[in-house]
Amino acid sequence: MKPIEYQWAHAANDLPKLQEALNDIKINAIEADIIYSDLQHCAVMGHPPATDGTCTLAQFCLTLRDCHFHESLHNVVKLDFKCMQAFQDSQRVIRDHFNAMAHSSSMWLNADLCTGPGDALPKFEAKEFLRLAHEFPGTILSIGWTTALPSDGKYTSNMVEDMMKLLVPYPEAEVTFPIRATSFQSSWSALQRLYERPHSTITLWWSQTTMSLEDLQWVYETLEKDERYRNRTYYDINGISAFLEQL
Repeated sequence: MKPIEYQWAHAANDLPKLQEALNDIKINAIEADIIYSDLQHCAVMGHPPATDGTCTLAQFCLTLRDCHFHESLHNVVKLDFKCMQAFQDSQRVIRDHFNAMAHSSSMWLNADLCTGPGDALPKFEAKEFLRLAHEFPGTILSIGWTTALPSDGKYTSNMVEDMMKLLVPYPEAEVTFPIRATSFQSSWSALQRLYERPHSTITLWWSQTTMSLEDLQWVYETLEKDERYRNRTYYDINGISAFLEQL
């Protein structure tokens, strides 16, 4: 299945939203955020500034198993960890879920490991995250950069270099680099290098607004009309399905 053909459910951070995604036959990729709850003393589904949630990561994974979502080779669940404590606390749950999966590539482990546009500091110990994530062979490392306002801040060559250095010990790791789609065109000269790394893709994400037709057209023409980049980009972007239908 081509990356451009994936249809995403974004921020499925409670059981009703997760069930809605699971009931939609068009959805084959689910993204959900994980924070650490001091009240429940465990990893829960939620996005900062939330500090607690109604669904634990364990309940989330159990729901996925009960509905057999991972039995399809093509289905994806992207677990977007928001801090190191949440990821460390999740190791047992991830391992249990990993062992129950039919296809390990169906699980993406996401974290912002490097400083990106806006200069927000990462909430991860990057080398420790990679060491722990590497214990689940076959999963996809979805590792990116922090972002902050403005929403079109640029990624730089130095940011890309910081990420490449982290990955030197893991040359065979399957990696997708999450990039804020509103910054992609202005940062293209720096981001092209990411496609040079073997076993790598990019995931363009943006859900707060709908990108303009002109911006989506530029992305499509650049990435899907050029053989060097074709079929190497996932699109978790508001409005992308309607745009592709028009094509």
